[in-house]
Amino acid sequence: MGAARSILARSDALAGGLADRMTTTGQLALVCLGVHLAGDRLDDHILLWLAPARDAATALLVPWLIAIAETAGMAPGVLVGWADVSLVPVCAAAALVVELAAIGVLAEAMLLTPRDARP
Repeated sequence: MGAARSILARSDALAGGLADRMTTTGQLALVCLGVHLAGDRLDDHILLWLAPARDAATALLVPWLIAIAETAGMAPGVLVGWADVSLVPVCAAAALVVELAAIGVLAEAMLLTPRDARP
């Protein structure tokens, strides 16, 4: 009878430890998922803010750059090619940096918070 109790006590402790770890893993997964969804929204917002800024800068600078290129005897496309660069990778990279920083801060805060003792 003592061996059976010992086996049951060990298996109960093992199941309790496994449940503790799986709960923590699930909570971390939810934090990562939430931050990732926020990052997806963030890159859309950054793109919405940067596209008009790039277009305004292009409208202001292109005539000036074309005049400089013509004066220097260069092809105008050499100086204004930056206006055609896609902003999508820039926005995605900025959102990824924010996302990774947020996951680091939130996961650290969650893992370092002491848990209440279970009854």
